[in-house]
Amino acid sequence: MQQELFNASQAAGMPPEDSGTGAGSLDVIEAAGIVEPVDRALMSFFRRKGETQEDVLAAVALLSAANRMGHTALSLPDFRAEPNALFSMPGREVQGLERITLDENRLRDSAVVHVQQGDEQPHLPLVLDGGRLYFNRYFQFEQQTARQLLALTESLSGADTDEDSEANLRSLTNELFGHSAEGLWQRAAGVAALNRRLTVLTGGPGTGKTYTVLRLLLLLLKSAPGGRRLRVAIAAPTGKAANRVRESLIAGIDQLKTAGLEVRFPDVGELISQIPVQTMTLHRLLGTLHQQVTFRHNRRNPLPFDLVIVDEASMIPSALMARLLEALRADARLILLGDKHQLASVESGAVFADICDEPELNRFSAGFAASAARLGIELPPESVAALEEAVPPLRDCIVELTHSRRFSAESGIGQLARAVNEGDADAAMALLKSGREDVIWLDQPSGRWLGSILPELRQQLSHYRDAALDPAAKLDAMEAFQVLCAHRRGPGGVEELNRQIEQKLGLEPERGSWYEGRPVIMTRNDYQLGLFNGDLGVTVTQGQAAADGTPLLRVAMEAFDAAKSEKGVSLRSPAQLHMMETCWALSVHRSQGSEYRKVLLAMPPQDSPVLTRELIYTAVTRAKSVIYVAGSEALLRKAIARRTRRFSGLAERLSRIL
Repeated sequence: MQQELFNASQAAGMPPEDSGTGAGSLDVIEAAGIVEPVDRALMSFFRRKGETQEDVLAAVALLSAANRMGHTALSLPDFRAEPNALFSMPGREVQGLERITLDENRLRDSAVVHVQQGDEQPHLPLVLDGGRLYFNRYFQFEQQTARQLLALTESLSGADTDEDSEANLRSLTNELFGHSAEGLWQRAAGVAALNRRLTVLTGGPGTGKTYTVLRLLLLLLKSAPGGRRLRVAIAAPTGKAANRVRESLIAGIDQLKTAGLEVRFPDVGELISQIPVQTMTLHRLLGTLHQQVTFRHNRRNPLPFDLVIVDEASMIPSALMARLLEALRADARLILLGDKHQLASVESGAVFADICDEPELNRFSAGFAASAARLGIELPPESVAALEEAVPPLRDCIVELTHSRRFSAESGIGQLARAVNEGDADAAMALLKSGREDVIWLDQPSGRWLGSILPELRQQLSHYRDAALDPAAKLDAMEAFQVLCAHRRGPGGVEELNRQIEQKLGLEPERGSWYEGRPVIMTRNDYQLGLFNGDLGVTVTQGQAAADGTPLLRVAMEAFDAAKSEKGVSLRSPAQLHMMETCWALSVHRSQGSEYRKVLLAMPPQDSPVLTRELIYTAVTRAKSVIYVAGSEALLRKAIARRTRRFSGLAERLSRIL
């Protein structure tokens, strides 16, 4: 919204910066160093609307800054309690904001502030709802998301199902999920998918989200009225995440084909053939329009799918989730997959975490238990509410998968992830210092720990430059080892570490240019090239240029052959790729949706609000065999104790509406 208002102010001839001499609160905000040009443009915009109250203009600037930090609202009570901490960022220690009062009465009296009551639709630019201040657009996104999610929770148990069909579903459910204790919640997910239009699967790495959703798909295809074919779309927030889920789907489909299901269910082969293996980004699914903030598919032009499945849903920001829900057909189903403990979107909002904010996940209504029993699934008594107990419908849509097949009970990575999730810094440090081979602590400054992992980096570079390896093998080598950072800029950030790594590898003279073995990542979607944010590549040599004999460089990138349903490689000219960055080191945010055999998490030298429990957990769970953690023990302990704070009213709104 800030960018739109900035553009509007420019179009109207408004100055982007405040030309007045401001006093009090505005001076404090300027001195704190949190104001950017777009904030000044917003204050100018509101002055043109007739607003002169300094508290209101200060609130506009603070709300704009809060949106940049991922909050959809400015929580006035939290601002009063910890104003400086709320706006501090890496390399920016904020001071003095405690002098700002943000008088709520003045906000209420402002001609540009709508005081929300009930479910009315506000028409003023700012909305005050309880103790939260919103820009109107974010408020409407939140209201719309809550309404549409709740509409999807309505029970479908009244649909006609004859005894034979129910018996077939029961048999197929038992065959697909078995009867083991480890598969209990996967079987419960089948109940949720058959009885509601919304299914939410949350769980850590290796808990079987893709395994489960494939089987949910078979159940839904089997139960389709009249045996009709369901139109299914599978998407993810980034290109890398979409590629990853596609790989998992193809592998899972191959397993289904060899499981011998056709012996008992002759039509299962036809059902499996209906499962799509083509995946796409959410932006492509919704239909990005050139230089517009809207999408082709919306309320008036809904998506043509009966079922939409979205992986890595924790990465979806507030605005994009609202657009997705708006674009669903009235009778469509939605399945969201994600890990509620992972980092939220880089943009504003933490919708998936808000959806999963139920205090009693995996404790269902008596009606849900009865539906499970009809499918031959017995839920333990402690996971079923009493008959007279009111259970929010949303809870019957959410299933948390808890049994990890990737990390055994003895796995150091699994134990470390659990300790971080539980906020147990003592247990985390004990594991890191235990001498285990899969969890390694490097208590050294960056210059020294970088030397400890230099053999890993040299090995990767040698793979990238090995003439005997084909481009596909070089791309596979990118998954061997990855350095992850808490933030992009500043000491210990991605930019600094990429420079240091190139220097250590003897690549410093080539820094900033294309060189053989340079690993790169797309930073934006490029629909003309068919490349997406998060797509990875390796720079390879393809012979010599004819003119001067210099090596001819190409960037090898993953491609997908839809006709063969298999992964391939495309070679692109570096001249085409203007939105690529070096990725010897990546931010933890950019690593979401990826897995690596070995990972090093590089802690920055100074504390910052981005160092949170969720960031550490996300980094740890990117590793499949070894996780290194480098940095200060004191900072790691602080990070494990600090929860991500994304201020919004969605979780409360869902609860209140229910």
